[in-house]
Amino acid sequence: MALGLFFGVMDFGGTGVAIPTIADEFGLALGKASLIALGFAIAISAVLLPVGGLSDLVGRKRSFIAGGVIYALGAAGAAAAPDISFLVAARIVSAIGAAIVMANGMAIVAVVFPPEERGKGMGLIASAVGLAAIAGPLVAGQMVDGLGWRSFFVLLAIGTGVSVVWAAIILDEEKIGGPRTGSIRNYDWTGALISAVGLTVLILAATFSTDLSPFIIGPAFGLTAILLYLFIWRESRIAVPMFDLGMFKNAQFSWAITARFLGFVGSSPWFFLMPFYLQGVRGYSPSEMGPILIPGAIGFAIMGSISGRLSDKLGVKPFTVIGLTLVTISGLVLASLNEESELYIIMPALLVTGLGMGLWVAPNMSAAIGAVQSQSFGVVSAFINLVRNTASAISIAVATAIVVGVMTSNGVDADLGAIKDGSGTEEKAAFVSGMRIAFISFAGVSFFAIIAAMKTSNPVITSRRETEQSTAQSLANASIASGLPTESQSTTKSTGD
Repeated sequence: MALGLFFGVMDFGGTGVAIPTIADEFGLALGKASLIALGFAIAISAVLLPVGGLSDLVGRKRSFIAGGVIYALGAAGAAAAPDISFLVAARIVSAIGAAIVMANGMAIVAVVFPPEERGKGMGLIASAVGLAAIAGPLVAGQMVDGLGWRSFFVLLAIGTGVSVVWAAIILDEEKIGGPRTGSIRNYDWTGALISAVGLTVLILAATFSTDLSPFIIGPAFGLTAILLYLFIWRESRIAVPMFDLGMFKNAQFSWAITARFLGFVGSSPWFFLMPFYLQGVRGYSPSEMGPILIPGAIGFAIMGSISGRLSDKLGVKPFTVIGLTLVTISGLVLASLNEESELYIIMPALLVTGLGMGLWVAPNMSAAIGAVQSQSFGVVSAFINLVRNTASAISIAVATAIVVGVMTSNGVDADLGAIKDGSGTEEKAAFVSGMRIAFISFAGVSFFAIIAAMKTSNPVITSRRETEQSTAQSLANASIASGLPTESQSTTKSTGD
């Protein structure tokens, strides 16, 4: 699972380093360059929940392998992209594959590790994510400088292909959870479509809120609200919903999800804006920029494993609260950067950000997934990842809107080429001013995430036997609701025949 997730996470950090160079080659302004990241995030957000539910039905092994194949094909397409349209389309294909891998990876780990060690499992995944985040900027920086940005996507395709082969050999369906009782024909395809369209419209409306007329943006947000209502109405009334909204009655689950959403909204802007600042304003090359971004990833990798293990014993609340507090403080430090800020300010601030995220992410995942039954781990794992990706996409969209708006109000074009031009003093100053406002705004969001984290309770730890008994009962109830025979009914019928 770690290997499969590694390249998807490496994609995030590495593509961020490559985007300024891609923007140069295709002659893109800042807004259009953001589509490379936003297209990926939007597609993941649209399909995560549907593929999570499907994975529970068709089996996690075959789903994980299919996701890896789709991702690799998309990465290969990105490497061969002749223009920005083809590149964004290839990124969308990669995103669909990544969504399937993400949903199944976390679910498989949650099943394999017993409930009393679930934080440990989530911490190990967080460490793998941190290592991938370290490798992403570093490897991408070297490859972009030496071989061109396309080589990085070739690496992602090959690496993911290796993980697919390994998964086919290693994964044991009996250990990771086979297909759930039910039928794909009874799957809530309508609910899946509503959720996908609603999330896509929401993120697109947020992304282009500064470019389009209010007469277009207003109805778009209105359509999002209508689709959300329809989704809630449908999922609360059908016998076998794609996503059981009753989980939100569990206070532990609700507060953990709220803290997760606000936490990623508050911490995501620096992932997108810092490469532009370092390369465009400070003048670092891609290969120089990678090592500068590494401290944050190192902090995440170290603290992810530690906090996950300790949260099994000490509870999730101390780690989530302290971690989000560190993220908030580091965000305010990053907001103080100017056109001449030195690395001895930038790199420690990024390190604190990584340490803070490593502290809260793994315990938060453990708290959320520990609130549900194992037969729903696929769709809940997908939802947990959906919250992160949707929050990140919204955060990037709003941060981009802030920076573009500030640059435009200062009478300069939001053009990366102008920022990187040695004569673009006014452009650089306007970019930094917009970045500062964005970081301050999102530090405020992180503060509200701290409040939500303080409300999060610890997962109720049960033995594996109790979990299996509860799961069997839940499966029987689901079978009755869907009109399918339970195991005991099937046995009786067979004996009678």
